[in-house]
Amino acid sequence: MRCEEAAAASVAVRYVDRTAIVQPLSPERDPNLLDLCEAHASGLTAPRGWRVLDERPAALDVEAGVQVSA
Repeated sequence: MRCEEAAAASVAVRYVDRTAIVQPLSPERDPNLLDLCEAHASGLTAPRGWRVLDERPAALDVEAGVQVSA
C-alpha cells in the first residue's frame, strides 16, 4: 500500500544512536532518506530502544512552547 499524499518531510535513520530524524523535505531526491507526507511524518513512532527527533521548524516551536500565529 502506498500513501497518495504529497511528501512533506524527509526522515534520516542513524543506526549508531538508534535515532530517526524527521527533517524538512529535502529539495532533491536522496536514496538515503525516506520522504513522508505530513500525517505519516507527524505520526512516526520508534521501535523500543529508538527515538524520533523531529527537527522541522514547526515541531521545534511546539516543543519549545512557542505558539506560531498566522
